[in-house]
Amino acid sequence: MRHVVCASTRYFSCSMSVLALLMAVPAVAQEAQDAQEAQPSRGFDEIIVTATRREQNLQDVSVAVTAVSQERLQTANIADLQGLQVLVPNISFGNDFGVAKIFVRGVGTNTSTNGSDPAVALYVDGAVIARPEAQFTGLFDLERAEVLRGPQGTLFGRNAVGGAINLVTAKPTEELSGYARATVGSYKNVLLEGAIGGPVVDGLLYARAAVRVNERNGFGRNNFTGSDVDDLNAKMGRVQLLVDGGGPVTALLSAEIYEQDDRSAAIKYKQDAYPGFPTLFSFGRGGYATRPRDLNGEFDNRFQNKTHSFTGTLTWEMNDNVTLKSITNYRKFNEQLLQDLDMSATVNSLATTGLATTIQNRNPYSRQFSEEVQLLYTSDRFNATVGGYFFDETFGTLPNTIGLTPSGGQATNNAVLAAAGFPTGNPPPARFNTLRSEQTAKAYAVFGEASFALTDEITLIAGGRYSKEDRTLANAGRIIARGGLGPVISVNAFDEASFEDFTPKLGAEYRPTDDVMVYYTYSEGFKSGSGELTISANPIIGPETIRAHELGIKTELFDRKVILNIAGFVNELEGLQVNRTIFDPVAGFLTVYENATRTKAKGVELDFSWRVADGFRLDFSGAWLDSKFDDFSANDPLDARNVAGSPVFAPVNVDLTGNFTRYSPKWSFNIHPQYDATLSNGGTLTMSTDISYKSRQFHTEFNRPEMSTPAYTLVNASIRYTTPDGRVSGQLFVENLFDKLVEAGTFAVSTSRALGRTFLPPRVFGAVIGYKF
Repeated sequence: MRHVVCASTRYFSCSMSVLALLMAVPAVAQEAQDAQEAQPSRGFDEIIVTATRREQNLQDVSVAVTAVSQERLQTANIADLQGLQVLVPNISFGNDFGVAKIFVRGVGTNTSTNGSDPAVALYVDGAVIARPEAQFTGLFDLERAEVLRGPQGTLFGRNAVGGAINLVTAKPTEELSGYARATVGSYKNVLLEGAIGGPVVDGLLYARAAVRVNERNGFGRNNFTGSDVDDLNAKMGRVQLLVDGGGPVTALLSAEIYEQDDRSAAIKYKQDAYPGFPTLFSFGRGGYATRPRDLNGEFDNRFQNKTHSFTGTLTWEMNDNVTLKSITNYRKFNEQLLQDLDMSATVNSLATTGLATTIQNRNPYSRQFSEEVQLLYTSDRFNATVGGYFFDETFGTLPNTIGLTPSGGQATNNAVLAAAGFPTGNPPPARFNTLRSEQTAKAYAVFGEASFALTDEITLIAGGRYSKEDRTLANAGRIIARGGLGPVISVNAFDEASFEDFTPKLGAEYRPTDDVMVYYTYSEGFKSGSGELTISANPIIGPETIRAHELGIKTELFDRKVILNIAGFVNELEGLQVNRTIFDPVAGFLTVYENATRTKAKGVELDFSWRVADGFRLDFSGAWLDSKFDDFSANDPLDARNVAGSPVFAPVNVDLTGNFTRYSPKWSFNIHPQYDATLSNGGTLTMSTDISYKSRQFHTEFNRPEMSTPAYTLVNASIRYTTPDGRVSGQLFVENLFDKLVEAGTFAVSTSRALGRTFLPPRVFGAVIGYKF
């Protein structure tokens, strides 16, 4: 039985209690008004970012960047990357099969198969997390998160065609400091987080340690086994040592660990893939769960994710103008995803139903090393960054299986293997699709960007990047064809390829006044070609390249009481890397991984902040996006004419010109009102709401309604009290107030001829108590 803090009969009333508390804002505001003298509102403080590799006021950066502070992350209860899409315009997040899919301006990861690189780069203190499977890291003990929209390459070591997210961690401090936070909430959610830092040896050595532990019951359950589904059991920690003797050289060493072991990440049944075609029935028929967040499987799914990372940052301030910096990183990643792809309690085996089992055991891994060296020059009129970058990664899968495993109900098929000349053993190696694949990537790059102020009003920007990347791909395995009846097909494929490209950047800034900046940039981006780790995949395919124009204006008005930023962009992407799987009666499924010819996108983004009165602010961010295929045709996996063995089999391609790209909502916005009321005792009561909207997002290039997320609106709200000294705080919150059922992703599961899906969290609420020093 599912357990939550508020049982289902009281669930709605608990949420309404939180809402009623928030509705008490007028009374609290009146108390605050009586407790303090009327005074004019003050303007916004400056936000300092390092998006250009040097500290700058956000309003002085000619890049579309959103900075989310630690306080904003905490008040909005943003615990992972998925939550950022509520706060940042033109960013979407999907997930299935343990793969994070981050999209910025319609550019992102278009595959659920291991092997492809992400289009949006994720950094922690400048060190990249290369695998999309490893991007499920928690957002803890951060100074801020910076989201850069558009191609990146002239300032960052690892290039990206879509954008970059840089997580800036809190660093060791000269004085003892830290915090502790405890959260309890619905679904028996318990989150404990804390950090402590300060001097170890005064004037020389400083340290900081941070940890987070989060456990929660599931949002659904497995009706067959009674176990939770989509629960959470995650632990993470970070230790940093800063050597700073007051001289020109400092060294920062950081070690980070992330571990997750729970029953999340499994896809849930949505509908049959081929309704109206009885011979193309889904393999799980008769055994599906009736509630969308539930599963009904004969065994429990499992998701394990382990990451260890070590980063060393050496900084040498050679003089007042020149700084040399080195970022060295090693990251180790392992994952296991165990699930039943028929999403049903129906036990398929040759002995019971005549069908292969659909149990998937997926085990990707990665070992990556990177070295980045930067030389930075700063002066009143001229600023420059020059860098070199080396990246070396080996990533692959330990033996993967789909179907015919003894644990999935198939006792043996030794006879078929023996007849084909394969060795047999005890327990028998009875596997329908066994895979041991590995891909290597070695990347070399030199990059740089410079800005020169011709006058006090006009600044010119120029930069470029040369990238070279070498790839190898080895896929090996065997398929017991016809669902385990034979014959046995052995696959041992190898491919290698090299890619190189030069991507320039040009721009100009115009400042007619101190409070207004108009800018234009032209930039290009490059993502290397790659292969996929599956025996039915194509060889290494070609790269993605993008050409981007951006015109923007950043303004600070009325003594910084109003901040208004607008950016318009036009992108043209060549060679979009896309993946799809198609049911096959011999191999079970076939994977197609190819380059689309061209996509084009245009859009407008707006960020608006208004200090309405002292203590009251209103934030609005919105985006309009038109991202479509310009020239592409492909065969639709959900068209029965493309399925071998169907009664209407006659393969046909569909012209996709004009179709929307994946995860590209035409409209998205966030409204965030916040009121900080100073009470008579000097404490502060902060009341805030986030209202976020996204229009329909398609999950495939075929723009099928059943493979999309319809338009939705989410409402989050919180109320927080902080003591007069700012040390102790207590908060009540509710997320997804109206309990919207929102699909984070959908997937055509060719193995079982069904559609699966994952979800954003349901309504959750809770309380937080915090202490900082």
